[in-house]
Amino acid sequence: LQSIMTDSKDEKEIEDDKSGCPALTPFKFADQEKAERWKSLRNMLSRASEKFAPPPFDPEEDNLAIMQEDFRVLVVGAGGLGCEILKNLALSGFKDIEVIDLDIIDLSNLNRQFLFRKKDIGEPKAKIAAQFVMQRVPGCTIRWYQKPLQDFGEGFYSKFNVVIAGLDNVEARRWLNAMLCDLVQTDDDGQVDPDSIIPFIDGGTEGFLGQARLFVPMMSSCFECSVGTMTPPKVFQSCTIASIPRRPEHCIAYAHKMLWPRLRSLKSASSYDMAPIEDKNVSDPNGIKLDNDDVEHMSWIFNRAVPRRPEHCIAYAHKMLWPRLRSLKSASSYDMAPIEDKNVSDPNGIKLDNDDVEHMSWIFNRAVERAEKFKIEGVTYNLTMQVVKNIIPAIASTNALISALCVNEALKVLTWCSFGLNNYYMYMGQDGVYSRTFNYKKNPQCQVCGSEPLIYKLDPGTTFGTFYQKLLNDPVLKLKTPSVSTNEDKALFMAGKALRSLYEENMSKTLTQLMADNAILRISDPKILGKGIAKIKMVFEAGAIYVPPKDE
Repeated sequence: LQSIMTDSKDEKEIEDDKSGCPALTPFKFADQEKAERWKSLRNMLSRASEKFAPPPFDPEEDNLAIMQEDFRVLVVGAGGLGCEILKNLALSGFKDIEVIDLDIIDLSNLNRQFLFRKKDIGEPKAKIAAQFVMQRVPGCTIRWYQKPLQDFGEGFYSKFNVVIAGLDNVEARRWLNAMLCDLVQTDDDGQVDPDSIIPFIDGGTEGFLGQARLFVPMMSSCFECSVGTMTPPKVFQSCTIASIPRRPEHCIAYAHKMLWPRLRSLKSASSYDMAPIEDKNVSDPNGIKLDNDDVEHMSWIFNRAVPRRPEHCIAYAHKMLWPRLRSLKSASSYDMAPIEDKNVSDPNGIKLDNDDVEHMSWIFNRAVERAEKFKIEGVTYNLTMQVVKNIIPAIASTNALISALCVNEALKVLTWCSFGLNNYYMYMGQDGVYSRTFNYKKNPQCQVCGSEPLIYKLDPGTTFGTFYQKLLNDPVLKLKTPSVSTNEDKALFMAGKALRSLYEENMSKTLTQLMADNAILRISDPKILGKGIAKIKMVFEAGAIYVPPKDE
């Protein structure tokens, strides 16, 4: 009864103006529904195949009816990949589909997201995608939601038989992966209950590159097992920055890495005092600490490097001018704080909305002014969107290929009509057509599905603050706002704004003051790990010194 009440509560929570189900379109040729419409699919699901189907496959006439009436599929993302996934699911016979996407339709989406038209601009992507597919594929039901993933609880996700993600960011994938792993139940002997497993299929594209992965929570490797292998941020070698720069980015990095540490005082971007090059104490702690949110600081760096590309002008409008806005009526009617105003980052200022046309037009106009000043061509509104949103141009053919792979895996994993992917598929089409598959092994130290803790070796005299910096820079964990406690539930640091100040004093304490050697620490980060907990074993080792990166 409690479970029924919980599910009912979840359903009520999602009933609002940002969710719904379009009107069902009846199939005009009902008499052909069984005989002709799904004939090829019926043949595949009702015929035995010892070579192509695994042993659990049971060829029966009612397999098609079971797939269409009993299976519920969740699609996360209704963009370039999500549109193709929804279309393919409906055309593959799935009739109970739900889709989540927070975005609204923009003009730039129309060249590759084929379910949208110009009249749909400003509408929720999930809503229009659901309407379009249901009209074109009668008999299919697609319920849509325009909400963040984190707004839905376990009761919502547990009702699906498979989840397919067509997302554009790693954090959302990590959170979704953690949620599905948390839903897996075990018996008293620690054995996994197969009925509680919800397969997770993840697709991703980047230009001519694509990938499709099948995760079976707690049975195969999960998304988190491979997160440490993702490409790190681009960095520049010091010798290149200091000697002969070849790109505009090198000039900016020179001002940031080589000149900024020599500053002694800074009144404005054009009024400052700098230590001579012979001064060895250029990184002295008494110098000025760079504040990435300080307009004067960032203006000073920007003025040391002359822009040479359209992207630099857009970045200037985005990073330098936008923070100074006080009010904005339209892209040409606004009020800006003077450069001397130190309160340009005041919380009462205007928060940038990447999906607001006026906001993006304002940045575009300022970028054009900057480009004209330095005689740079090529600044366009579309390029402004790409730079500000960090968008990698998508290619429709890659989306079509990867979405087909994802839906193919969903069909196989639900019906057992063929062997599933094991478990990683990569597509590289920039120089022809090349693809490969391989089995990514489980990581025993994975913070979501693993059982072994990560090992941190640090000198006993290391401060907790230095440990926390190491935690934030860990290339495997990739956390955002971690909280730390011992295995005995003693809190050492809570990242929440309300509690953070209560634990700040621990930052200056040594590790030996807060924990014993070989202590197990529990790390939580709801935005990344959901309800998951990462474990770290702290081993004291004399001389094991951690030095945070200089750009910290």
